Amino acid sequence: IAGLFALAGCVGGLVPAQVATLPPAPATEVLYVQTNGLHTSLIVPTERFDPGLLHPADFADPRVLQASHLRFGWGQHRFYREVPRWRDLTLPILVSALITDPRALVHVSAAPNPSADASTRAVPVSSAQMDVILANIAATFQRDAAGRATAIPGNWPDEAFYAAHGRYSATYTCNNWVAGILNRAGIRTGIWPIDESGVMRWLPASGN
Repeated sequence: IAGLFALAGCVGGLVPAQVATLPPAPATEVLYVQTNGLHTSLIVPTERFDPGLLHPADFADPRVLQASHLRFGWGQHRFYREVPRWRDLTLPILVSALITDPRALVHVSAAPNPSADASTRAVPVSSAQMDVILANIAATFQRDAAGRATAIPGNWPDEAFYAAHGRYSATYTCNNWVAGILNRAGIRTGIWPIDESGVMRWLPASGN
């Protein structure tokens, strides 16, 4: 069964997803998509993100929001908070992440002056595409009655977590979340990219 699941994931990353069609417009901005080898994240200009959603006090290092860019990821809450390094992963946390506890978090961290490299793709986008990406990221945050997102301290000074909409599972991971946002902005990925390669292989290997 595990082999069939892995095979399905590989195939899902190779089959192109349907994407939204946006009006033609020049690419005037750059989106960065980054992988750590397993998980993908989106990197966007700080000045373009919802200014009322994040606050300096959310971070142990209040200078985070002064960085040129912010990195956004989505994932299972225990995995994000209790596994700052791969050596911290335990079987109970893995079972919780994949089976018993689907609660998710948004992970936000500073990403100053990003550039394209072996782990990062620079994707030219129009302002309309960037608007779609930013709106979808912001919509992932759970908010209180006043419209505020409540920060949860991170493991490092330049990061914070926030309760997120969505349910994590073995069939819907951080890579599916990233791919869904890209697809809604008209950027193609694999149709079911549970593995990071199902996102990264579709993006230009070099850019701005």
